[in-house]
Amino acid sequence: MDCGKFKIFLILLKIGLIFSCGIKKPPKPIPPPQYELKRIGSNVFLIPKTRGLKAEGFVPWDSFLVRKDPSRFCFEVSSPQSKKALVCVEEAVSVRPRFELQIKKDRLVVRMEEEGRYRVYSYRDGKLVPTPLMEVEGDSVALKRDYKEKVFGITKVVGKVESEPVVVKVPPLKPPEPDPPRDLRYIIRGGKIYIYWWGGEDLRFLVYRNGRLLTPEPIVRNYFVDKLPELEAIYEVVSVNRFGGRSKPARIVYRP
Repeated sequence: MDCGKFKIFLILLKIGLIFSCGIKKPPKPIPPPQYELKRIGSNVFLIPKTRGLKAEGFVPWDSFLVRKDPSRFCFEVSSPQSKKALVCVEEAVSVRPRFELQIKKDRLVVRMEEEGRYRVYSYRDGKLVPTPLMEVEGDSVALKRDYKEKVFGITKVVGKVESEPVVVKVPPLKPPEPDPPRDLRYIIRGGKIYIYWWGGEDLRFLVYRNGRLLTPEPIVRNYFVDKLPELEAIYEVVSVNRFGGRSKPARIVYRP
C-alpha cells in the first residue's frame, strides 16, 4: 500500500470511529434559580419562576415567599433543578407616599404631593399581593369605583426598591335597585304559613314579619315557611341583587 492510499485509509478509519461511537457533547451547566425579587417596604418578596424554590429566612404565602426585614441582607436561594445562588437586597427606604383623595362619580383620584413613579397593588386575605396592578408616572393615580369597597396599596419606587405601601380604600358606588318581588301570596297548611312570590333571576330575598327580619342572610328560594301567627301580621319581602342593592318591599297582610 503506497503512502497516499494509506493516508486515505486512516481518514476513513477516523470517520468510521466517529460515527460508530458518537460525539459526546459537554454537559450543560446547572442553571441558576429563576425568580423575581422585590422589596416593598420592610417586606422582601420572592416570586418563583422555578418549582420548589427555597430561600433562607423566607416563609411561603400563597404562591410567593416573603421575609420581613428592613435591613440590607444577603441570603441563599435554590431549587431542585438549579444550583444555589447568593442574593443581596438593599435596605428599606423611609419615604412614604403623601397624597390627598378626591372622590369622583366613578373613580377615586389620588393626588400625590410630589411627582414620581408609583405602583398600585391589591390585597388578598389582608396581605399585599406583590404583583402590581398598574404603574404610573406623575402626580396622580385614578382608581375605578365599583359596587363593593376596594382596598389598594400604593408604593413609591425609589431606585431598585419601593416604599412602605399606603393603604387606600375606594368607596363603593351606590348599587342599582332591583325590582321588588311580584305576586306575593300565602297559603296555610298544618299550623304554618307558606309565603311565596315571583322574583327575577340572580336575586336573593329578605323576609320580615312586623318589621322583624326573619332571614339573617338573603335566601335564594322564592318561598318562606313561618309558624302561623296568632294575631294579624304584616309580611314584607325585599329583593337583593349581587351588588347588595335592595328593592322596595312587597307586602302582604295575614289576618287570622
